[in-house]
Amino acid sequence: MKKKEMKWRMYRPAGLDLSGLAEKHHEYAVFFCSELIRRRIFDRQVMYREFVPVKRKHISPVFIPQDAYKPVRNFLIESGQVECDGYYTAGNKSFGYKLAEHLLQEPSTVVLAKKSVLRHKLTKYHEKMKRLQSFQPVHQHLRGWLERLEIDRDAAVDFLDYRRQQEEWGAPSELLAKKSQQRYLHAHASVTRIADGDFFFVGDKKYGRLHSNVTNLETELRPFLRLEGRQLVNIDIANSQPLFLCVLMGRYRGDLVSHCEVGKKSEDLDLVASLLTEPDVREYARLCQNGRIYEELADGKVGSRREVKESFFAEVLFGDTRGKRGSRQLREFTRRFPTVRMVIDEVKRRDYRHLAHTLQRVESGFVLHRVCKRLADEHPGVPLFTIHDSIMTLPGFVNIVRDVLIEEFNCLGLSPMLRKESYCSSVVSSPAAQERKNTKSYLLFFFLYSL
Repeated sequence: MKKKEMKWRMYRPAGLDLSGLAEKHHEYAVFFCSELIRRRIFDRQVMYREFVPVKRKHISPVFIPQDAYKPVRNFLIESGQVECDGYYTAGNKSFGYKLAEHLLQEPSTVVLAKKSVLRHKLTKYHEKMKRLQSFQPVHQHLRGWLERLEIDRDAAVDFLDYRRQQEEWGAPSELLAKKSQQRYLHAHASVTRIADGDFFFVGDKKYGRLHSNVTNLETELRPFLRLEGRQLVNIDIANSQPLFLCVLMGRYRGDLVSHCEVGKKSEDLDLVASLLTEPDVREYARLCQNGRIYEELADGKVGSRREVKESFFAEVLFGDTRGKRGSRQLREFTRRFPTVRMVIDEVKRRDYRHLAHTLQRVESGFVLHRVCKRLADEHPGVPLFTIHDSIMTLPGFVNIVRDVLIEEFNCLGLSPMLRKESYCSSVVSSPAAQERKNTKSYLLFFFLYSL
């Protein structure tokens, strides 16, 4: 598929019947349904909502002409192919829509817009979005590698079919069965986009993170990614978010942490704050660097490692802890690390979400503007695919990426533990794979070990 045609792609639901709609509106009806599918699949904020909120002004006249919008919307609702929640609040809530269940049983078909008017509108929209992205050289470098990425479509789809079958057998409720189906459709669409070379690469201006086909892809599907026919490996920073909190504490000056972008200059992240001399802060930093913060808290008899980690993210980092005692896990954390808790509450003083947002800026500043920028400058031939706080590359370049990560952390006075996630394929019984490959299909196994 040509690169220009990617802008004209739409998702047509399997079984969509437009026989009662004027032919001149057919393509607009497909586009309306495609937007519901696209947002349901790629917008995590609405992925599991019953209805997808749609602002009319974002659809018409931007994509669908005003004289076509009502006929298309009304036909889809009256024919029972789209449902509407039936209410909106001016300035607060838009009408919500969802496709009928019979249109969500199988993956949608990718089609190209044929109408010149719709093609022009889609092209114009994509060009506008591209202009709004103020990419730096390091972003262009990463985008270049992304556009060379491949995926073993057949093996990935076999795996998804196998997993869906297992989940449907074990689903204890209709709600979980629907979530399993939605997960399948999301994963299938993600695989298709990479296989077709339909890449997206979006920078979050507010928090600095990059979102792409790789970050959107489920962890279990990473083994099927290929670069020039070779599998990739992922280099992960152990306890990364708690560790970046250490970096944040290095900037503490007795008031809210600076709002400026961090990580673009080495002096931005120098660990010079006197708080780092506090015994509990030193112990917290030691545990984070050893990748043991969750295990240590779990040893305090406040729950398993998984429970402690979930509580740490839900309460300590992302929840509203201001003036609250919280759960047993939070109370144990406060007892062990009172100075760290004090800094956390101070950063959240005006808005409890500020800590999570600031940690994302610290993370993106370090990974993108320090590590990846240096790798792009000094080792332009090293493949790089970022997944927020981790980096994927080919096995032959692991040592180069690892060394740069370690050196940049050392500049901050930190020596974290890095983990290498290697992916491999193995033989598993799958009827679809056996039919196509006789005896071989793929199932995922992770091998996690320290570098």
